[in-house]
Amino acid sequence: MKKIIYLFLLIIGIAGIYTLIDARQLKESHYLLEQDTITVNLTIEHQNNKLVTYTAITDIEFSEDARDEMVASAEATVEQFSGYSGVTMASEIVDNHMITTQTLVFDEMVASELADEPNLANFTNGVLSFGQLEQALFQQGFQPVKD
Repeated sequence: MKKIIYLFLLIIGIAGIYTLIDARQLKESHYLLEQDTITVNLTIEHQNNKLVTYTAITDIEFSEDARDEMVASAEATVEQFSGYSGVTMASEIVDNHMITTQTLVFDEMVASELADEPNLANFTNGVLSFGQLEQALFQQGFQPVKD
């Protein structure tokens, strides 16, 4: 079971890193505009104190020259996530933004446990990365809900 969890964690981490590395490479090759930024918004939603939905929304702004590459990147990232229970992934191109939404649904987690987790202290500041939050949750023994 641990191997499955680590494999799951690895796949999600790779997809997240792939998206950011791809964006950084574009920036280095001047596809992204100088003033453009990569923004990640994180939310946790508690449902009946039993299910917790974690959502990361990544907004990458790019220049028109990079549109084809960004569309391909969005499609590849979504493809990596297809078929995993408890995980949804969506990516869309709006104007010159690629907006990617990653959602994980966790079972048997309550608000007090989340609030007491020291690794999640920076969560409210929006500076905790997708991988850091996910790693902290798995270290606590939480697993995605199985379909």
